Amino acid sequence: MVAGGAKDGMPSARSERSTALLRALEDEVDRAVVRPDRRLPPERVLSETLGCTRGELRRLMAHLEREGKVTRHVGRGTYATTPGEGVGAPAESHYSPAALMTTCLLFEPEVAAVAAMSASQADIRELRQCIERAATLQGSWEELEDWDISMHRGFAAATHNPDIVAMVDALNSARNSPLWSQLKSEGVTPATRLCIQQEHAEIVDAISSRDRSRASAAMARHIRSVRCAVLRLDD
Repeated sequence: MVAGGAKDGMPSARSERSTALLRALEDEVDRAVVRPDRRLPPERVLSETLGCTRGELRRLMAHLEREGKVTRHVGRGTYATTPGEGVGAPAESHYSPAALMTTCLLFEPEVAAVAAMSASQADIRELRQCIERAATLQGSWEELEDWDISMHRGFAAATHNPDIVAMVDALNSARNSPLWSQLKSEGVTPATRLCIQQEHAEIVDAISSRDRSRASAAMARHIRSVRCAVLRLDD
């Protein structure tokens, strides 16, 4: 996991493809706003509609969630928001950064273990593509956070268990608080950025090898290293 850069939180030199996908996704959000339930289509449908991978969609959706344009409700889906709804408020009021890291440490190693047993070849390709995109990151912590959120949701999606995905969505939503953002922006250095990317690659390698013990251990090491960098807490 992780945590200035371009004002909108996206890479300052983003590709024409990323720009076009973001605009298309924002159009989908605008259409959802006027629906009675304001719910966006499922991830599979959206990725097919936009002509992008699920990894790309998750990264862009994380960006829109950070901007307060969408919110994810556990077990119900993703919804368009209206100005003033305060998307991050519920998560912020329930999770301190220390509590969030403890919850992640208890839960996400098992997510990685289940993914090692359940991931399809398509899931593994998506995870590897997400790892490759790390090389294009431009430097802002916001961009790194969006990428990190898409990685962790990818691990959850690889379990093919909707309840696990909903739990990881809830944890990711809790990372919208100003305090979390401040700690991440202060704690993540170029060295820790590289370490974070390497740790994610180790998790993906373990999942692709179907080694649930190694996947779990790699995820636990990753969360502990982030906790140390962000909260200055050693084991």
